Parts: sequence; structure tokens; C-alpha cells
Amino acid sequence: MRSKALLLLLAFPSLAEAQPPGWIEGVAVNKFTKAPVAGVKVRMTALPPPGSGYQAVTDSNGAYRIPELPSGDYFPSFDAPAGFYPPDSMEFALKLPKIHVADQGARFDMELVPVSVVRGRLLDPEGQPVADANILAIPVDGVRPGMARSNSKGEFAVLVAPGKYRLQARPQKSGPRAFYPNVTDPASAEAILVPEGADLGGYDIRLLPPAQHGLRGIVRDTAGKPVPGAELTLETTTVLIEQLAKVSADAKGAFEFPSVAPGQWQISAMARRDGVPWMGKTPVSMADHDIADVSLRIDPPFDWDVEVEGAPEKRPAIRVSLHAAAGSDTEYGRAGQDDAVSFPAIYPGAYRVSVDGAVPGFYLQSAWLGAVEVTGRPIDLGPQSPPLRLVYAASRGRITGEVEDGAAAHVVLIWAARDSYLAGQDVVNILCDDAGRFSAGGIHPGDWYALAFAAARKRFPPDALRQIVFDRGLWRQAETLSVREGENATAKLKLSRWPD
Repeated sequence: MRSKALLLLLAFPSLAEAQPPGWIEGVAVNKFTKAPVAGVKVRMTALPPPGSGYQAVTDSNGAYRIPELPSGDYFPSFDAPAGFYPPDSMEFALKLPKIHVADQGARFDMELVPVSVVRGRLLDPEGQPVADANILAIPVDGVRPGMARSNSKGEFAVLVAPGKYRLQARPQKSGPRAFYPNVTDPASAEAILVPEGADLGGYDIRLLPPAQHGLRGIVRDTAGKPVPGAELTLETTTVLIEQLAKVSADAKGAFEFPSVAPGQWQISAMARRDGVPWMGKTPVSMADHDIADVSLRIDPPFDWDVEVEGAPEKRPAIRVSLHAAAGSDTEYGRAGQDDAVSFPAIYPGAYRVSVDGAVPGFYLQSAWLGAVEVTGRPIDLGPQSPPLRLVYAASRGRITGEVEDGAAAHVVLIWAARDSYLAGQDVVNILCDDAGRFSAGGIHPGDWYALAFAAARKRFPPDALRQIVFDRGLWRQAETLSVREGENATAKLKLSRWPD
């Protein structure tokens, strides 16, 4: 019997002997107060993917422990509780690529950024509180928006991430929209810079009396004839696309918006002919008086092509975008191997061209509208416009370098010419290796500003990043690199602070 029992013990070891010896533990604290944060859900995913997942939740002391982990590497992630913002997933992946668990264990601590608060009151023109109105924190620099409602005393508290915002009040009853402090024009609104973990107060918004000034005009077609029944929309696109009012033209093509506040607006018009929408728009600068002579023309859509020259027969797809020079409309075209870009229905107007997508070993040398080079400039398009030619050229120019203490850092190259650049091709992002080294080929010859960042707390689209670099003077911290055809430009960079 003893021999059988011994055999059973050898065949089925105790649970304690079978359990893996590794563990991961740590604490979660408020980044500013260092107070413990309870309720953080921590996840550890075994690498390489797809790997097993393990999780725990921090207790009242902000502590957690995940026991019995097999030896190996783990990728951490966590969900922040109410009152805190979760980490940027891309930043997190760059800063903490893995946690190694050996025969004992490892530690992973977290600092959580509390939400910021912007407080104030909403008041009517007589200074009385306005209840039950929506208050929006509209992002200026690309961070997420925030929203709150005013209480019976007109008080509001908007929760936001760090960034720059404009406050807008939207009363529930019919009435004018208002921006902090007391303007209706978004372009005149004051931008509020909100630091991490801030609690800002005193941002009172005062509504203005309803505007009494009329905005009148006539809608005509391409032949100059009035367009009865055309549908018109008054909108603002300076900060956030918003339709303010809609009217219809009368039998003579005349229209009127009876109550328009001073500011910068846009009028859009549309009428269908044989099922085809004819459209047009015009900007209006509304003064503190009636305007009665607005002339707006609508046009039918037309087809337009973009030709690609100089690129190899086998190449990745590129995307060409047309952005309305005034307003927010965007049209897209896409080109794959040997394909031209086609826009099947666009309307006359001024546009900016952007080209997204890289062709390895080549750079976009220039853009031509007929015989006129239009690289980086707005273009006026109409039914008789020739195709846009995108001309590529082979490039052996490279940029290489090293960032001091820059393991896994971001290097951003910005085309140095402020006025002559082609959106989509003017910003290059490079990821450094574990030693802080970086390299990129196929670089457009010319001058580039080079900046290095440890990690991105927020992600900016390339056009927004370019504007931030110039508007905030970050280009002064950059190193200027001159890239020449067939040569290698080198740089030694130091880390800069990522723009808030």
C-alpha cells in the first residue's frame, strides 16, 4: 500500500508544487497628490501574442498583486476608474513594452492623471442664471471634448483632459449660442489652457440679447438666373461645424435669415435639378447691422482626375484629399498600382490638396495644374480645370541620427518652408530603436526641422502637429537638417517636451 501511495504522490504533485512561482505586484497613485487610487483594473498579457491574460483590481490602498504567473514577458495595461483618464495606448506601448517575470516576480506601479475641471456660471443678458443648458468644452488642439449641464443656479463643471478649449453654451430653449466670455463668434472666443489635474473656476458665460439684424440675398445658377426653392443653411465652421438656421428661397430666389449675430459665418445652398444636387457656398462677415446684398451661386458637380507620374509601376496605394479652403468639406480619391485618382462629383471652389501614403525610395517632387506648378498652394477648381499631375522622383537622400537618452523616442521631421509645402508629405515620423538611433530614406531634398520627443501624451494629425510646431515656437528648439540628393544628413538630438 505504501508503494502505491508513493506512486500516486509522484504522479500527482501537490498544488503548491505545481503552481508557477512568479508574480507581478504594484500600486496605483494619483500623479499629483500621490494618494492611492482604488478600483484600477490591471491586466497582464503574456507575450508573444496571443497570450494568456491575467488581471487584478487595486484595493483601498491602491495595491494589487497577480500571483502564480509562469516565467516570461508580459504586456501591461489598465482601465482607470471614474475621475481619472486612461493612458494613451500608443504611449503606453512605447514606454512599457514588457515586464519580465523570472523565478520570483516583478513590480509595476502606475501614476494616474486626474481629470481636470473647468467651472463657471451661465447667465442671461440681465445677469440671471440660466439652468438646464448644455456647456461644451470644444478642443482647440485636438483633445477630446467635454460637456456638462448648468444647474438651477446656472453653475456648471466640465470635466476635460489637459489641453486648450473654448467654452460654448447651448441653451435648451431657442436662443443664441454663446462662447466664453460673452461672444457669439467662435473666432472671437477666448481659448482656455487647462493643465493636468487642474480645477479652474470663474469662467462665467454671459448670453447676449438676440440679434436683430437681417441677412438677405439671392441664389442664382451658373446662367445668372434666380433659383426658386433653394435650401439655404447658415452655419459656422470656425471651431465646430454647427448649423444655426435653415431657410428656403422664395419664387424669385430671394432668402432671408432674420436674426444673425455679428461674426464670421458661411451660407450653403442646395437645389436639385433632374435629381442632381447643385450646390454653392459663400462666407459672410456679419457686422452690427443688416446686410441685404449677399449673392450666392450654385453649380452642378463635375468629374476631376489626378494623374501620378514618375512613381514605379508597383507601388503602395496613395490617397489624395481635397480640403475646401473655406469650411470643412473634404473629398477623397485613392490610387493603387497603375491607377489614376478620380473625383467623380466635386463642386467649383478653392481647395487645398493633401497626399497621404509613401512610395518607398521616392518622394513627391511637385504638383501641377496644367502648366502651372501649384505645390503647396490652394487651387481653384471648376469644370474646365485640367487634371492635377503629381510628379514623383527617385530619392537616395537619407536622414540618420541619434537621440540622447532616446530609447524608443519619436523623431518628427517638419518641412521647414512655411508657405510651400504639400500636406501629407511635409511631416515624417520616425521611431528610435532601443539605443536612440533613427534612420529614414526617401526624404524630399531640402531643409527639415528635426525634433525628438520621449513619448506622445496626445496624438496629433500631421497638419495639426505642423501648426503647433510653428505657432508655439517649437521650431526654435529644432535642429535644421539640409537633405541633398544622394547624400546622408546626420543629427544628434535632445529630447523636447511634447506639446500640451
